[in-house]
Amino acid sequence: MSAARSRLASRSMLGGSLLISLGMAGFAASTYAFTAFATRALGPVGFADFSVFWSLLYGVGLGMALPLEQETSRLTSGARTRGEPLSQAVVSASRAALVVLPIGSLIILGSSAVLVRSTEEWVALGPATAVAVVMLGVTYVVRGGLSGARHFKAYAAQLGFEGLARVAAAGCLAAFSIATPWAWAA
Repeated sequence: MSAARSRLASRSMLGGSLLISLGMAGFAASTYAFTAFATRALGPVGFADFSVFWSLLYGVGLGMALPLEQETSRLTSGARTRGEPLSQAVVSASRAALVVLPIGSLIILGSSAVLVRSTEEWVALGPATAVAVVMLGVTYVVRGGLSGARHFKAYAAQLGFEGLARVAAAGCLAAFSIATPWAWAA
């Protein structure tokens, strides 16, 4: 690689890192806002139930989704370097997600059966868990594809959009005084 091309690649990565950092900061702020809305709307007992789901989702679910992002990024970057279609890398990662994410859903559902207070709550947790784990999988495979293809603006925009959507949904739930933990989980 020529020196000029190396400097250009370095600047691109630095700019991309800054954009993603800004997107991540906004995403973190939105997560704080979302949990603040949820805490106020649900009260201590409702938020305790919600926090079981939230902790399991972002412990187990995110623990399974982040490697999907990393592998998608690696595959996409390799395909980009070799001049191959990027879609094949994303399809491969999506297949892996179809195997891994149902396992995460089962772990979360099994763990929550022990932790929630009633059968009614546990039954309500199933659909919320399934939707949330699928959305995590889709989101992190897409992020991996974006980072591997060096589409850092789109990656940062996706973080920002997800954060804004989460806060908007929380605002709507709070405005309509929705006080069931499972509406917040979904």
